[in-house]
Amino acid sequence: MTREALAFWWKGRFSDELWQRMRSPWCGLVLLSLAAVPTALAWERADVLSAIHQVENPFNTLRVGSRGELGPFQIRPIVWNTHTQKPFPLAADPVEAQIIAELHYEWIKRGLERNGMEVSPYHIGLVWNAGLNATVNGRATEFSRYYAQRVANLVEYATAPQPPPIGPATTTTGSVVADNSSTPPVANHP
Repeated sequence: MTREALAFWWKGRFSDELWQRMRSPWCGLVLLSLAAVPTALAWERADVLSAIHQVENPFNTLRVGSRGELGPFQIRPIVWNTHTQKPFPLAADPVEAQIIAELHYEWIKRGLERNGMEVSPYHIGLVWNAGLNATVNGRATEFSRYYAQRVANLVEYATAPQPPPIGPATTTTGSVVADNSSTPPVANHP
């Protein structure tokens, strides 16, 4: 897209007065600085569900939880039955559990939006552990708030920009890989 076409496209979105203000050098500087700020939704559903899985069942054990929870996301029978008619023991199957976890995530998201609460990894984790009513009514336990903070921390870590590696490159076995990019070729003379 050419610069003129882009300017025409943007101009059509604003009033003439606002468009003139936006063309000022200061506005460009402000917009440029805002572009460097990460968005509030830099995370996705998969990031939150991965964090919940790490908190709930990091080793994928097949044991049943104290309240009947089962599978990678430690889904309770009542949650399972809310989203499917399939038998509950299928909650131990990672594929089936992922499908139900995604449905439950969307249900939680709608519930938070309906109650005017921010949809964030913290609130999703809080509802996952304490329930929607306890979260909305401010009755979540200290343990549930700790659980939600762990989920939020894992999502933040997973979505944070990763720094470039420092030092020589290594293989998966830990041996150093030779960097021959700056070494001149050696002639094989007898």
